[in-house]
Amino acid sequence: MTELADADVSEVIPEYLPSTILDGAAREEAMGMMRRLVAHTRNKTTDQAESTFEEPVDNYLDEELFAAEIELIFKRIPLPLALSCELPAKNSYKAIEVVGVPVVMTRDSKGVVHAMLNVCRHRGALICQEGTGTSRALTCPYHAWSYGLDGNLNGIYGEHTFGEFDKSSRGLITLPVVEKAGIIFVCLTPGLEIDIDSWLG
Repeated sequence: MTELADADVSEVIPEYLPSTILDGAAREEAMGMMRRLVAHTRNKTTDQAESTFEEPVDNYLDEELFAAEIELIFKRIPLPLALSCELPAKNSYKAIEVVGVPVVMTRDSKGVVHAMLNVCRHRGALICQEGTGTSRALTCPYHAWSYGLDGNLNGIYGEHTFGEFDKSSRGLITLPVVEKAGIIFVCLTPGLEIDIDSWLG
């Protein structure tokens, strides 16, 4: 920061900013921000509001506001829920709970990553305890319904007692998932599309 404070702003900016914003209005805005930063560094100051602002405590503790934030923010955006190294091999999985939603991420026998609600479609029991592991199938401990790592229902204990039954309609509920740059991003709302390149900018 000392070098930055002693340098001419126009000489420093190309080293700190990508070339994509060195033109036109974007460059002028960046120059203004850099000048302000250099001035604050030299003067040992910072930006401050014109007057004191007090944040109401309810903004931190209000349960309705928190519930709204979960629904409108956390369940609508791609969340980084795992590193690729946490699913290091084929037939590996990671189970986690995020804002009350049980999620299981898997890497199947072909190396493809999946994400699903960690809830059995039979009686709603939790399938995997939180943590990581390896397995060729995800089997519910309650009534032994068995799912592939892609979420498809593969086996039902005592299947003959169910009569005619379409297993293809009882797979785990899948979640949008993308693996990018060593990170596994999951959206907690089924059916939403993830444009991870746009999201990451």
